[in-house]
Amino acid sequence: MVNLATSAAIAIARGGLGASRKWRRVRVSVVLSAAFLAVLTISALFAPWIAPYNPTTSDVLSNLLPPFSEGEPGSAMHVFGTDVVGRDVLSGVIYGGRVSLTIAIAAVVGAGILGTVLGLAAGYLRGIFDEIVMRLVDVQLAFPFIVLAIMIMYIVGPGLWNIVLALVIAKWPIYARVARAEALWLSKSDFVTAARSMGAGHLRIMFRHILPNAFSPLAVIAAFAVPQMIILEAALSFLGLGVPPETVSWGSMLAAGRVTLEQAWWIATFPGLAIMAAVLSINILVDALRVKLGASIGDQ
Repeated sequence: MVNLATSAAIAIARGGLGASRKWRRVRVSVVLSAAFLAVLTISALFAPWIAPYNPTTSDVLSNLLPPFSEGEPGSAMHVFGTDVVGRDVLSGVIYGGRVSLTIAIAAVVGAGILGTVLGLAAGYLRGIFDEIVMRLVDVQLAFPFIVLAIMIMYIVGPGLWNIVLALVIAKWPIYARVARAEALWLSKSDFVTAARSMGAGHLRIMFRHILPNAFSPLAVIAAFAVPQMIILEAALSFLGLGVPPETVSWGSMLAAGRVTLEQAWWIATFPGLAIMAAVLSINILVDALRVKLGASIGDQ
């Protein structure tokens, strides 16, 4: 019995130490992710003052310079090198982060608002409106995203806000389905019944009583959607369907660098690393926040 108790105590202690070490590793990754996103956000906001060069200014005499090459006398070093027309890659990565983050956040906000409003109305009002919204969701989910995006961009043409529109149209159904599911069961709750008996209108019940209680799952979906939007924007720009050529983005830099990947690897590598680091950092932070919120809810 003593041996069993001792073994159990040792196993529990080892498990606790393992969990503690694991949490420390997670905490380090969370801190590093937050630090990278802070640097990315600051550089995106203050790009005109931080970027050493204008990302659209070309210099054919300084084309295809490798990383850490000296610039012209009196100018800054090309830390990430230059591309085929002599544009500074570091400045492109900084300005590209500005464009990619703007598109991702605007698309998430737009898709979230559109999908949440339609989903709440469908789940609360039901009837024919619910049928119409859900059939639209089913039809749209049957289309592959890239096919739908190509159709939209072909109709509206390339442009920063046009790609936001394409992403909003492509991604609102997930918010609509979650908001509808939340509204279906929340509309039967006692506080909604009480609000209805006191004469509250449909809009007040949906946005004053149901939406705050359905906000948590929608917020988690929106947070996880930001890195997805970054990848989708990069994919569309890589295919030439995103931002116009005069606008620098990570996807367009990848597309420009694929032609010279063997002789000038840095043109596509650094934007690709920026996309990977941004997506990974956001996913780590959101996942840690989700676990933390789940633990705090469980403790209560």
